[in-house]
Amino acid sequence: MIQALILLALSAAAQETASWEAHPGLLQLSGLVVFFGGQGSLSYASPTPASLPPGAVDAGEVRGQACQQGVSIPIGLGINATRVAAGAGKGGYERALADIRAKHPALKGIYDVKVDDHHVAILTIFRRLCTEVTARGFQ
Repeated sequence: MIQALILLALSAAAQETASWEAHPGLLQLSGLVVFFGGQGSLSYASPTPASLPPGAVDAGEVRGQACQQGVSIPIGLGINATRVAAGAGKGGYERALADIRAKHPALKGIYDVKVDDHHVAILTIFRRLCTEVTARGFQ
């Protein structure tokens, strides 16, 4: 019995990821999820200033954002009431980078990329998770 508990604990510890490894940025919904159609961030390999093409000219800081939204509505009374939930949105890099391209159509690329996830929850009923990409652009 003790050996089984030790193996279970070791197995759980092995499944944890280190802090520098990617964690998917997906909106967390609870209860009975009726619909979820989301896309979130995982990791992004960013070029460095040394790897820019010859003749590249710095275009300054650029920002893009992509979000996922969800609702979770209780269908009973009490703290632990069953909830019906739904979520949608493409909150990943593809959409955030498309936002940058739309705002700065003359850019040839980006480098020195930083990514933040912003999570807002209101009374556990509404949730929003946004991926924000901040980078240096070049032309």
